[in-house]
Amino acid sequence: MAKLAPTQIEQLQSIGAYLRQVRQEQGLSVDMLANQIFIRPALLQALESGQDAALPEPVFIQGFIRRYAEALGLDGQAIASASAGASRSLRVNGERSSYFGRAFGTAIAATTGAGLGSAGAGARPRHLGTFGPQ
Repeated sequence: MAKLAPTQIEQLQSIGAYLRQVRQEQGLSVDMLANQIFIRPALLQALESGQDAALPEPVFIQGFIRRYAEALGLDGQAIASASAGASRSLRVNGERSSYFGRAFGTAIAATTGAGLGSAGAGARPRHLGTFGPQ
């Protein structure tokens, strides 16, 4: 149902995979979390796997991301704000370029306490891969 661009779908999949990983590390089931945050298990599973066709409009997806992240003890507002960036784009060398990847990487680094550390200014948490330009 959600009408997302391909880059938005990729970022949704990245966010969903990250949230799933944190949920599993905390030993929570989808059903347990769904009961806690009042979002149907099928929607949480769709969010985790990035199945945009099973999700409602983007504004609701943002709310789901925020609530999901906060239930896991993460900064839901930062992660949801990063997902909002997916709908914004800017022009780089005359081409549209989504900056959502960079925003998501920054939000995750801020949420997890990762970031500059000893690895240098371009460091990303290893389990997240790379997002956006390096």
